[in-house]
Amino acid sequence: MVVMCSELGLGTMGYAVNMMKAAAVAVVALLSPMTAEAVSIALSTDGVTYTTVYSDSGFDNAASSGIFGGMYYNVSGTSADLSGSSVLNTVAVSITSQRYHGGSLYVAVSEDNYTGGVGAANLGFSMAATSLSGGLTGSSFVGSGLFDTSNQIGSDIAFVGDGVGSFSDFYGEAANLNQPFSMSQFFKIDHTGGSGLTSFTATTIAAVPLPAGALLLLTGLGGFSLLRRRAKKAA
Repeated sequence: MVVMCSELGLGTMGYAVNMMKAAAVAVVALLSPMTAEAVSIALSTDGVTYTTVYSDSGFDNAASSGIFGGMYYNVSGTSADLSGSSVLNTVAVSITSQRYHGGSLYVAVSEDNYTGGVGAANLGFSMAATSLSGGLTGSSFVGSGLFDTSNQIGSDIAFVGDGVGSFSDFYGEAANLNQPFSMSQFFKIDHTGGSGLTSFTATTIAAVPLPAGALLLLTGLGGFSLLRRRAKKAA
């Protein structure tokens, strides 16, 4: 293989390099960011009537903190929209009861106008908790608008604990998505009283599997680069 590469004429080598550069540009275009709307955060004490506490168009991240329904809350969320995948991350949720106060707090995080991951997509929903004070239930949906619960991904993920622990779970499934679409996450946090802390993260993703041709292309790019280095050493 080294002999064949070292014997390539300059014209052939230049053509091959240009072809590889064009292919690389195509791969970069596949992974280029696209535009989504703003992440929105809403809270509720009954799971029916929600109050939007953050919604700011033009930004793919959100953060809100304060007191709601007798709970101290701190919620942060981000989103990313690529041509081959879309991701909604609830990157930090921290809920603490006010002193001697128990009850439930419902948290909803949503993003619409996603355009990546359409077609035969793989959907996934995962949660990881580091501290629980009572019960925690999470669910995720894809739909056509903010907080749309038309199509659930898998089933609810539920944790029960008291104090600090480590809990994680994941659901995945295949689906056909049309653009634009939305992704939403809903959580129920139960506190039995006192000042116990519930802390967790969650991720929803819709991703189109990388085509076999693209994988071969990436492999070919790496192999071609290796051959060029060997050819220079042989020369």
